Amino acid sequence: MAEQAIITDSEEWRDVPGWEGFYRVSSLGRVLSVARSYRAYRKGVMASIPIPERMLKTFLTVGYPSVALCGRGQQKTTYVHELVCAAWHGPRPMGSDVAHNDGCKTNCNPSNLRWASRAENMADKKVHGTQKRGDALWFTKISDDTVAKIRGDDTMTNKEWAALCGVSQSLISSIRSGRRRMKNGAL
Repeated sequence: MAEQAIITDSEEWRDVPGWEGFYRVSSLGRVLSVARSYRAYRKGVMASIPIPERMLKTFLTVGYPSVALCGRGQQKTTYVHELVCAAWHGPRPMGSDVAHNDGCKTNCNPSNLRWASRAENMADKKVHGTQKRGDALWFTKISDDTVAKIRGDDTMTNKEWAALCGVSQSLISSIRSGRRRMKNGAL
């Protein structure tokens, strides 16, 4: 049985740019597949096959709500915040990303979204505290505690620290000189 689309008065709906007649997106970040039909052969006879209206299920991709759109012989997985931003704030300017004003990846309300440059978006992440640094990064080779010990220890050489940590002497030198891993955990 098809899921019925429940639309409330507090929700505004707009066509998804580039997918008009196929999908609509709401001010609450929900995506609706519009009722339509397509023509195809069924048992050797050309028939009109109906597609009922239904709400698309979202799934998380890197923490962002996403949906799969299909139509006109194409399939595309896209972030919901991109659909909302395009529907309410116009087409994406060249080199822009969607920025969340509150730093919450799942808040896809149009008032929370804007087009921003990559640099502006990264600056927002620092302000919101959502930018991963130091130990939070998956590729970090030396913990924040070890960095503090390296900086505070004058008894061991760079070569000894490098052997102990399994990294290069140049990385140890960079840590000691302050070129790597600043006090706030930035690389």
